[in-house]
Amino acid sequence: MKIRPLQGHVLVYMDPAETQSGGVLIPETAQSRSQVGQVRKLGIWRQNKAGNLVPYPVKTGDRVVVNARSGRWLHSERERLKLVPMDKVLAVFQ
Repeated sequence: MKIRPLQGHVLVYMDPAETQSGGVLIPETAQSRSQVGQVRKLGIWRQNKAGNLVPYPVKTGDRVVVNARSGRWLHSERERLKLVPMDKVLAVFQ
């Protein structure tokens, strides 16, 4: 599946190890309010409130914490991907 995020969104690979406990899949409703994933792609551009184009504070490959209740799930046969607005990315692992 080829996808390109638009307008301030990032495509995040959600690690299945972060959503399982002892081999049992934890339902999304029972998971914590944040999830860990890896940035796969960045949107084309991002604007601030004044309308100016600004750079993304993350880059492809960064491990990030995202709000679990935001974004859209995109399921493919091989990966669990989530399309998340940049303002719902809570932190970046250093």
